[in-house]
Amino acid sequence: MSDDFHAHHSPCGAFASFTVGRFGKGGGFGLELAGPAPQDVFVACGRAGEPVRALPFYEGSAGPGAEAYTGGEGGGAPFARWRPFTAREIVRELTWAGDAWRAGDLAFRLLTPFGPVPDPEFGDAEAVRRAVLPAILAEVELDNTRSGRPAWAFFGIGNRGEGPLRPLSDTTGGRLRGIARETRFGMAAEAVTGVEEVLTWDLAAAI
Repeated sequence: MSDDFHAHHSPCGAFASFTVGRFGKGGGFGLELAGPAPQDVFVACGRAGEPVRALPFYEGSAGPGAEAYTGGEGGGAPFARWRPFTAREIVRELTWAGDAWRAGDLAFRLLTPFGPVPDPEFGDAEAVRRAVLPAILAEVELDNTRSGRPAWAFFGIGNRGEGPLRPLSDTTGGRLRGIARETRFGMAAEAVTGVEEVLTWDLAAAI
């Protein structure tokens, strides 16, 4: 069975999904769309002096000769030095509320909570808000125990000119770090040591 397929991760409370899974085809945040979003999804890791390794969820990252790909928007020349994981290196596990990939030292997991929704008219307002919160959880894990060099992991979206992006720290008092597109979608992490926001035209150079 192939692990090369899209899955739509849709939270309660919104006609939206985060779609990912096709190798070399992107995906990302979709709001009121009939199919997958057209964004590049970057889940990557690296160490100084080593090529960036990434899951193949961006344009041009899959297929014969992907590591030497030099044309096309998104996955072209800027990412020619990246080494996307191949299908043989990736193990995927799809469960009722989760989708997980593991390749090399990198692991990526999406969790889509679901459960009963209280009656909006008679239920506790806070419980209703939590039940229909239009969000999913993402985990990025990097195992660096086999190396003596510092390592980093990265999660990001290629915008492809869909609209202006902004750093979340500007509007959350520094409590959250992440990136948002206007008020349509965003990704956020707690502002703990080592978590940084990167908003750039040249992702390949920035990381």
